[in-house]
Amino acid sequence: MTNELHEVLQRFNSLPDDAILPSRVTGIILGISERTVRYHPALPRITISRGRYGQRVGDVRKLCREGLPRNVEAA
Repeated sequence: MTNELHEVLQRFNSLPDDAILPSRVTGIILGISERTVRYHPALPRITISRGRYGQRVGDVRKLCREGLPRNVEAA
């Protein structure tokens, strides 16, 4: 795990809901692959800059609380 990734995971609880996480961090937190993150309907892409996007912390927290739908986990 890189230092940057470790720091983001440590700060996750203090991040505002509108903060944007990279897809790899979202995948680690939710325990799913980056591919599943990219196509998950509850994790819309938020464009950061050309060719870069992520997911809102609030959306990730919601999935952590409610869990992933069964039909999406296998995607």
